[in-house]
Amino acid sequence: MKFLSTITVVIAVLLFVQRQSAERYRFVHDEPEIYRDCRHAPEMLGFKQMADMSDLEIIFNDEGLYVNGTATVVWDVKQTDRITVHAELEKFSRSSWQPTPFGMFVEDFCKEMTDPNSKIHNVWVRHIFPEDRQCFEKGTRYRHEPFAGVVEVEVKNYAFKGRYRAVENLRVYDENGNLKPGKSACLEVPGDFMKVK
Repeated sequence: MKFLSTITVVIAVLLFVQRQSAERYRFVHDEPEIYRDCRHAPEMLGFKQMADMSDLEIIFNDEGLYVNGTATVVWDVKQTDRITVHAELEKFSRSSWQPTPFGMFVEDFCKEMTDPNSKIHNVWVRHIFPEDRQCFEKGTRYRHEPFAGVVEVEVKNYAFKGRYRAVENLRVYDENGNLKPGKSACLEVPGDFMKVK
């Protein structure tokens, strides 16, 4: 019986230590544009070749971002194309960008847009007018209800210090699964993380 109570105490202590070691950080974007073109991949399309944001208002501050208005797709893609997204978080260290353990891969961005349980839908698509919720295609408009958001992460055993950037590589495949030449894009979002108390 004493053995079981000792195990219970050890488990309780481990759970307490695990909870205490998790830290919450907020990503603070520090440039006027939401995305910038990848400087390390000039052969790939940039954000201005993908979307016209002239009717979209985006405001950044330490509390997050505020979005209102309309974005129009100018990227020459079709709704039948499959778009993959490979995103990685990189840290600036010793005069160059270094990989971190954080990244994600989306096999079919359109599928994620239409799935109400996906992160893409919950973070972005749910704020688009229902009649505009469709896959990327040149000329498609995404009208947004005004919304505010923050990018926060909770991690254990990793301290965010210094300069970071999220790098997103988007690749476009036709209906037969062939990579469409000249359609791939690379975007980056630079910023810093601040600890949330």
